[in-house]
Amino acid sequence: MSKVVQTYCRNCPSICGLKMEVEDNRIKTIRGDREHPLTDGYICIKGQSSGDWQNGEDRLTGHLVKRPDGSFAKIEFEQALDEIWQKLSAIIDEHGVDSVATYYGTGVNNNALGHSAMKGWVDALGSPFVFSSMSIDQSAKWITVGRMGAFLTGKYNVLDGDVIMIIGNNPLVSHSGTGTPMTNPKAWLKKGLKDGAKLIVVDPRRTETAKRADIHVAIDPGEDAFFFAGLINIILKNGWHDQNFCDQFITGLDELRAAVAKFTPDVVAKRAGVNEEQLMLVAETFAKAEKKSAHTSTGPNMCPNSNVAEHMIEAMNAICGGYRRAGDELTNLQVLRGTAIAQEMVMPPNRMWETTPQCKSAPTGQMFGEYPTPLLPHEIVNDGDQKIRALICIGGNPIKAIPDVEFTTAAFEELDLLVTIDPRMSETCEASDYVIGTSLPYERHDFTGMYDSFLAFTYANAVEPVVDRPGDVVDDWEFFYGLTKRMGKQFEMKMNLFGATHEQTPGPVLELDMNEKPSSQDLVRWMCSQNAANYDDLIAAPQGILFEDMTATIQPADSDCPKLEILAPDVAAELDTVFAKPKFDGKYRITVRRMMESMNSAFSQASKTLERFRVNPAFMNPGDMAAEGLVDGQKVKISSVYGSITGYSQSDDGLKPGVVSMTHCWGKLDPADDPESQSGSNIAALFSLTEQLEPINYMPTMTALPVEIAKA
Repeated sequence: MSKVVQTYCRNCPSICGLKMEVEDNRIKTIRGDREHPLTDGYICIKGQSSGDWQNGEDRLTGHLVKRPDGSFAKIEFEQALDEIWQKLSAIIDEHGVDSVATYYGTGVNNNALGHSAMKGWVDALGSPFVFSSMSIDQSAKWITVGRMGAFLTGKYNVLDGDVIMIIGNNPLVSHSGTGTPMTNPKAWLKKGLKDGAKLIVVDPRRTETAKRADIHVAIDPGEDAFFFAGLINIILKNGWHDQNFCDQFITGLDELRAAVAKFTPDVVAKRAGVNEEQLMLVAETFAKAEKKSAHTSTGPNMCPNSNVAEHMIEAMNAICGGYRRAGDELTNLQVLRGTAIAQEMVMPPNRMWETTPQCKSAPTGQMFGEYPTPLLPHEIVNDGDQKIRALICIGGNPIKAIPDVEFTTAAFEELDLLVTIDPRMSETCEASDYVIGTSLPYERHDFTGMYDSFLAFTYANAVEPVVDRPGDVVDDWEFFYGLTKRMGKQFEMKMNLFGATHEQTPGPVLELDMNEKPSSQDLVRWMCSQNAANYDDLIAAPQGILFEDMTATIQPADSDCPKLEILAPDVAAELDTVFAKPKFDGKYRITVRRMMESMNSAFSQASKTLERFRVNPAFMNPGDMAAEGLVDGQKVKISSVYGSITGYSQSDDGLKPGVVSMTHCWGKLDPADDPESQSGSNIAALFSLTEQLEPINYMPTMTALPVEIAKA
């Protein structure tokens, strides 16, 4: 007997409403829920594929331990915990708690209890070393907040702004970023534009989002810092900045004016590959709008000079007053956390990486509770006694996500203990000593707390399992609870929060009973009932609750409000370095792109993905392909100064000439395992963890990198 149930998708921040037909503990069909108050029936191909993801026979139904010969054997959960803690405690006794680290990826960001439990365990353990996918993705945002500060009321989107600028992001495909609401972004973008908002997109590719823009600036890859320094110069010279906002909330405006003076329109146009008229048009259109905001994503955050690029973008936004201001309506009061800021307020700069415990391989510390993941392999192979010897990975695949495949793989092999918590055997699982099989999203109690602050409206949802979990798998949080119990410590959980340690996370604390383990439902019930929402009300509303009347009017700042430091001396020095560098004079640069069909390392081999993309193509401008004598589907060799891969060419007339565009996290780690790249190409082999690293966050260049193309 089949039944239809309602839940929400947990592949990404869009939390799309779903209707599922379930029969014999198996999902038969998935479709979008047309009655869902936020997503209105929208569902992407990943949401459709999540049924296959759920039912796939390759998922783990228990836990594994690696034998001496490298093969895996099944192990009971409690025995695995006993052995893991025995080995962890021996490592800690000999080398100290700082020899243990944790890595978490996108999977745990879609798992509210897992995220909270991981940070609770780290706090009980006492090691500061937490790494995540954020710092190989968009950590320049954290560096900018640390050096400039942040305006806490947030930014406008296409629904409440007059002009929205989106840089290096394609929200219609990635479903991330804040220029458009994440939930059903295509529909909200269409509505915003119809209601009069204007959209500016800065991207080397005419993306799905750029096709809908009023102005698309096809900037040369990697020239973001140059381009936005030029926009700032134009805005300040013409007096188009918001002087009142600058007087009240900004310090260092004169220093910024002097620093960008040399970025004249003619110099910037030539360097960024745009024309002066368009440069002036973008500056005037953005700056003169009453309500405007600039939003970035992975593009400028993964390119050369990414820290100063992100800083220049945010500086341009700040001098134009590109934030929600006093008198504006705040439409998301974060009903689960209750942490929305409804008053003009600045969080001042805080260079926490200078005052927190330092890495051993480089002079840097924490960024918002985490360490730079590009340094993780260095921290493992670091000479001397003080190095990472044990690593717990949850919800991620760092061996594939971290660039410089050979170096990263070799580093992970040096660990004394590697434990991975995952529902499937990833490349990191294969390298692990223990693999803990965990529940999939539709098998667990969950709620939308992870994305409470990301939504455009006040909304919350809590759901029960759609199907039962198989075998001996556990919910992720149970692993950390079990380890904490063996440590003889009290296990605490808080509401989950990005960019903060357990200690820094505000709000109430739940101390778990260490004698009788609570249920996942107990924990979700507690988390859903700490603020204006209530668990029982949410469960009674399977599509969630849109609190339409729950809004607030932003109030003016206090008289002693701190200010944004718009240009610190080290940022000015980095900007001078950018100006002094010669422009890349080669033929091609490789850039990152998102596919609707995959999410980081997930779904690349899903059946619905492979129906459209057998591999991740090397997209090129048709004119470039013709000049190289290439046709669609032809095998090519792509080489950087650090390595080479094979790929398959594919024309894309939306790409600027000289740009090769590919997706991360496909293919085998070792090309010898797939010499014809039949499972795609792992472009991480083109990047380096030792050269061209950014200061502070040690971010490698992972887009806009010079490459050569040749027939293979």
